[in-house]
Formats: sequence, structure tokens, C-alpha cells
Amino acid sequence: MNSSTLILPPEMSAEAKQQAEANELLDEIEDMNFNYTYEAAVDQWSPINAYAYSTEYEHQKDDIQLFVTFADLKEGQTVLDLGCGAGWVASAARQIVGDQGRVVAVNCSESMLQHALAFTIKEGTSGQIEFYPANISNLSSIPILQPSQFFRGFDRILARRVLPTMPNKSEILRQWSTYLAPGGTIVTDINHPLRIVGAITFAKPSQAAEKRRTIEAIETWKKCRDYIHKIADEAELKVLRKGYQHRAFTNEWHLYREKAQSAWLMSGRSRNAEEMTSRFGENHKRETIRSIEKEHQDLGIKVYHHPVSMLTTLQPRI
Repeated sequence: MNSSTLILPPEMSAEAKQQAEANELLDEIEDMNFNYTYEAAVDQWSPINAYAYSTEYEHQKDDIQLFVTFADLKEGQTVLDLGCGAGWVASAARQIVGDQGRVVAVNCSESMLQHALAFTIKEGTSGQIEFYPANISNLSSIPILQPSQFFRGFDRILARRVLPTMPNKSEILRQWSTYLAPGGTIVTDINHPLRIVGAITFAKPSQAAEKRRTIEAIETWKKCRDYIHKIADEAELKVLRKGYQHRAFTNEWHLYREKAQSAWLMSGRSRNAEEMTSRFGENHKRETIRSIEKEHQDLGIKVYHHPVSMLTTLQPRI
């Protein structure tokens, strides 16, 4: 054979191309669960990051109001806000429970608590809010929280955007439930186990209003709902209420269900058809998000991602 002869690989067959595409899609979506240790959470909320987060109130306030409304707070109630961040939920709760109520806010980062205190002072809600630096997965370090003959526990435990970051979710929920007063409830949001993006908002920093685009299908919300019941059962809690964090749906599965079925067959049926459909859907959505981000980048418009998340009210079974 002449040393200058170029040997080309055989052209890939249509079946092989479909096989390669199926394998690529199977690897496309990584499990996006992330579990913070207490030390990692403290490191994340450095003074710089805490300040950056505290400036996002305008972006967060609609979701905060939705969360607090869902919590169904009443005047005079006692409220424990876990992972209170910049104090937004605690401040909103304080406005509802009033002077006869009590709000306790806990966060692992003292830097974040400084921003929370500043925010509540600015909003005129600092009275009746107690701030404590502590590990919210181990509340025994705060003696004043422990139920006793003088304190029956909390009517509401609020945990917004913290449970999805924590390991052993069921064990943590079970521990939190011991701090409830009789008839009290835990109100939290629980993400899809893959932290799939459910919506995006985008706006120029100078704009007060944001435009939100929901880009998830109803099938994914159903999986999120099933995940909630699984965690609740393990924690020996019952689900009283569920609510959607995003109030509109798109349902585009029909656009690629046939393609998903074909990929499933070519992959040797190593995944079921429903999972392949979900993966095609998530791949399509990622392309949509990248396109939107690129479109708005040059205009100075920031794009925020919102994971698929369901609001949930939990209560001990007994």
C-alpha cells in the first residue's frame, strides 16, 4: 500500500447515526441535583455573594408574594423562616402576623443576615423579627427554638428555595416537623429531582417589570408532584396542598414524541419511551434557552433561570 494513500472511514449508516444520536441524548442531561454541606453553604454566601443576592429583590418579589400567599399566614401566628436569605420572606410574613405574632429567621451566613436586617429596617418590618446564624439542618444549636412548656412550637415553618439544596431531604423535613405547634405546617418548594428549568425571566436592569416565559410541559410537573409525595412519605408527613410556582404551561411533547420513540428503539430500548421523550424535550428546551440568552445578551438583558418547582404544604400524619 502506498504510504500516501488516505484511508477514509466507512460512511456511517442511517441506523448508526440514529444510534449515535440516541447515545448523545442519553448523555446530554446530567443529574443536576446538588447537595450543600453546611460549610459549603457558608462559603457560598461570602460577603460579595450575599450582597449580589440582596440586590435581586425586584426580580424575586413576585415569587416571594406567591410563596407567602400560599403559606396562608394569619395574624398572631408564630413563623420560623429557614434559610431566610436577605429577609424577604420574613419581612412579608411579619406584615401579615402583625405585632401579636412572632417571626424567627435563620440563615447560615452572618453576611446574609446583615442584609436581611437592613432590608427589614428599610421595609419597616424589623420589629418582632429575630435573626439567628445557624445550620438549618440542625436547629438544636438555638435553645430559644426548642418547644417547651413556655413555647408550643411554630404555626408555620417556611423554607423557600433551600430544601432542594440539602441532602437527606426526608430526614431534614422530619426534624423540622418537631418544631411545629399542634396543627402547624411546613411550607416549602420542592424542585424536580433533576432541577429542570421551568421558566425564564429576562429584563434590563433598569426595568421594574420582567417578562416571564414558561417553557416546561405538564409531564414534568407531574414528576415533580410524585417526587414531593415520595419525600413526604419518607418523612412521615402528609401533603395538604400543592401549588405551581409558574402559572402557565407549554406542552410541546407532541413535536418530538415520534423522534423520541425512534431513538428509543435504536438505543436497544435501554431507556423507556417516556424517559427518552423527556430527554428530547429537555434538549429542545436547552437549545431554546441558549437562543434566548444569545438574543438578549447584546441588549444588556439578563436572563434568570427558574427550576421546575412546586409549592407544598406538609403536616405530620399524627
